Amino acid sequence: MTQNHIKQGAMSLTESADYIGVSPRYLWSLKDKGVIPFVSVGSRILFRKATLDAFLKDKEVKAS
Repeated sequence: MTQNHIKQGAMSLTESADYIGVSPRYLWSLKDKGVIPFVSVGSRILFRKATLDAFLKDKEVKAS
């Protein structure tokens, strides 16, 4: 996924997994464990870009 295709609001499971560099199955697991909040709209599961960015920032490892 290129930067031009990243949505500013919410993304599907597949788009979100691609955005943070994990498999859709792993992202689904993180969702089920409550690690990453999601948005439920009807039968769709969406992830906010800001939430994914916060998740990545939280997992960032600084060199010692």
